[in-house]
Amino acid sequence: MIAKTIKPVYLDQMHWISLAQAYYGIFKGKRARDVREVLDIALLKVQNGLATFPLSAVHIMEIAKAPDKDRRRRLARFVVELSRGTSILPQVAIVAKQILPAVQRLFSDCTPVDTVSVFGAGMNFAFGEHFIDDWDFRLRYPGSARLLSAIANSPEAMEYVLGDGDEAENRASIAGLRQQEFRMATRADTLRQKTQHYSRKERQTIYSALLLNDLSLDICRALSSLGRPQGDFFQLGERTLQLVDDIASLYVERELVIERDSQTTRPPKGNDMLDIAALSAAIPYCHIVVTEKMWTHISNVRLIGSRFGTTVTHDLMTVGSALATLEPAARAG
Repeated sequence: MIAKTIKPVYLDQMHWISLAQAYYGIFKGKRARDVREVLDIALLKVQNGLATFPLSAVHIMEIAKAPDKDRRRRLARFVVELSRGTSILPQVAIVAKQILPAVQRLFSDCTPVDTVSVFGAGMNFAFGEHFIDDWDFRLRYPGSARLLSAIANSPEAMEYVLGDGDEAENRASIAGLRQQEFRMATRADTLRQKTQHYSRKERQTIYSALLLNDLSLDICRALSSLGRPQGDFFQLGERTLQLVDDIASLYVERELVIERDSQTTRPPKGNDMLDIAALSAAIPYCHIVVTEKMWTHISNVRLIGSRFGTTVTHDLMTVGSALATLEPAARAG
C-alpha cells in the first residue's frame, strides 16, 4: 500500500464547479447549505495544512473549455484559492518515474514499494514539464532558472493563465483536444468490439500487453540502465505482465478500462480516457477521490480504491464528513 502522510482530495470537475458556486453564493438547489458546509470544512483544513485539493492537467483543460471569460476567471480564482496552487503529476509522468524500479523488481524478490512523489506546485508540474526546458540555461544559470520556475509555478501565475489565457489559443487547444478525444474513443471502441467475447482474464492480459507495448522504449532504457540485455526481459515470459500490477497507475487504468468495456450497451465516450488518465493518477495517491457515479461503481466493484486505501465516491458530502474530524497535532510541551 502507498503511504499517505497528508490528506489529498481529488475532485472531478463538476464538484469543483459545485464548490465554486457555493463559494460565490450562487449554488442553487436543496443541497446548497450542505455544499457550503463542505466548502467551509475544506477551506479550514487546507488552511490548517491537514488537507490538499490538487489540480490535474485534466482540470486545467476543462477550465479552458469554459466559453465565458468572466466565468472562467471566477472558477480560476476559486480553484487556486482552495488548491493553493498544488498540482498532481499526470499519469504519463508518474509511469515514467516508476518504470525503472518496476523493471528492477522483476529480477528480484523485493516487495514493491511506491516512493514516487506525485504532488507539486503549478501548471507545469500538472503537465509533467519544467518551465525552463533549455538545459544549457538551467545548468549555466541555476539561480535564475529556479526563480523563473518559481514564478511560473506560483498560485498567482496559475490564476492568471487559467483565467486570462489567450482566447484564440484556448479555442485552438479545445478543438485539438476534442479531436483527440474522438480518436481515443474510436480506438477504444474498436478494441472493445474485438475482445468482447473474451474472458475477463484474457482481456486483462491483452490490455496489459498493449500497455507494455506502448512503454517498450522506456522498458528498454530501464534494462540498459540495469545492464541487462532485452533478452532477459523476454525470457520472463508472462511474468513481464507483472509490471502492470506493480505500477499503480497502470493497474488502475487497466481495471477501469476492462470494467467499462464490460458494459456492452455503453460505447466508450470521448472524455473517458481523460477521466481514466486522471483517476489512474489520483486513486493510488489520494485519500479521497470524488468522481462520476460510473467510475465510482467500477472502482468499488473491482475494489480498486481499496487496494490503495482510497475512498472513491460520487458524493461530495463524503469529503466534509471525512475531513471534519481531522485536527492539528498537539504541540509538545
